[in-house]
Amino acid sequence: MKIGVFYDQAKTRRHAFATEKLCEDFAPLLAHHAKQIGFERADQTICLFDGAVWIYRQVCLALVCLQAILLDFYHLAEHVHATARLCLGEGETARTWAHERLSEAKRSDVKAMLLAIAKLEKMVRSPVKKKSLRGLRNYIQERREMLDYAHAIDEGWDIGSGPTEATCKTLTLRIKRPGMKWDRDNAAAMMNLLALRESGQWDIYWNAQTRRA
Repeated sequence: MKIGVFYDQAKTRRHAFATEKLCEDFAPLLAHHAKQIGFERADQTICLFDGAVWIYRQVCLALVCLQAILLDFYHLAEHVHATARLCLGEGETARTWAHERLSEAKRSDVKAMLLAIAKLEKMVRSPVKKKSLRGLRNYIQERREMLDYAHAIDEGWDIGSGPTEATCKTLTLRIKRPGMKWDRDNAAAMMNLLALRESGQWDIYWNAQTRRA
């Protein structure tokens, strides 16, 4: 299942949808929903996502009016902390190292992050640790253009995709209950009914269906 969520900075309005279709079908659906809510007329248009390559490609195809695309800060933090723990253990040294890298990220100082990773890579000998550090370095380099957190913070934008994560949990809660089994299309239909309610469009939708009948 794939879920898209539009919301304003104040979190007072939200528009969600779900689909069971393939990755390449997500962009047309995303563009359709963006048109429904007049997304292109917003004063500021920002995308926050988890860093998946397929999502980035589909978003770029569908939302040409975007002013910024940001990697969810907490997904970045997960990668940084995982590498820190593997290379430096579970103690304060690892936490401090991770905190310093994430502080650099918030300043959009990607160069400092990469230099620190390279320095630690020279200090460790384990192939597993070196591999983890190379993976983190590549993860950051490949998403470098999505790490402009300093500008986002200055503008008062979110750098974490919490509302999207919360909506994903809400829309999948019913279909994940114990003992339940769903066909893909029926699961998507149920999730979209929940999305109508979560988007405050339940009455609008059913009143429109009544008029058509």
